[in-house]
Amino acid sequence: MRACNWYRFLVLCMLAAALLGVLNLYFGQPPPEPCGCDCTQALARQRAELKVFYEHEIETKEKKIKQLAESASALRDSMKTAEVEIVEEGTGRHRLAVLVPFRNRHEELQEFVPHIHRFLSRQSVLHDIWIINQADSYRFNRASLLNAGFLMSRDRCDYIVMHDVDLLPDNDQLQYSYPSSGPYHISSPSLHPLYHYKTFVGGVLSLTRGQFEQVTSASFGTQCSVLHCACGPMWSL
Repeated sequence: MRACNWYRFLVLCMLAAALLGVLNLYFGQPPPEPCGCDCTQALARQRAELKVFYEHEIETKEKKIKQLAESASALRDSMKTAEVEIVEEGTGRHRLAVLVPFRNRHEELQEFVPHIHRFLSRQSVLHDIWIINQADSYRFNRASLLNAGFLMSRDRCDYIVMHDVDLLPDNDQLQYSYPSSGPYHISSPSLHPLYHYKTFVGGVLSLTRGQFEQVTSASFGTQCSVLHCACGPMWSL
């Protein structure tokens, strides 16, 4: 008798659960309504915005490359127009290497090269101009660039001038001739437009090849490329 009642109770529970399920299906909460936004259109709009952004970035990079190419072309034209005759008999065997440590100073470079070429030509100084460009994004390493420029130029030139690209000599009394009596600081503290402290030796400094080799050079830790500007067309090495 007890088992039969327990069986009936179990059957009733199952029927009640089935009935509740049917009632919930027909009278329960309605399904959620759509949010009202077109997800396809939103995705297409985002893609269009990304396309415009990247096209702008590419256009900006292309403009910068074009400006650099135009700057290099103008620099070559300036070198050609700045060429003058140099009398080799007036300078003997000496040949100067102008070493210019450089990075991202294209406007100054475009003005510097023809100016220094005309200036040295007036003094009948045989010269090459070496632009040593730092190609990485680390801290500017002037010493390593000058070391690299010296190694590239020492077989051709017997003295060097370490020259900042933003310094233009205007006074013809400034001598870029062979410093036979010792290193010569052309942009001395009394002449430099910004740095006047007594221990300053930067800017423009002239040394012979032997004098430079006697100095302990800085270590080479900088990626650089060298542009050799002789007294005529420029070319890359």
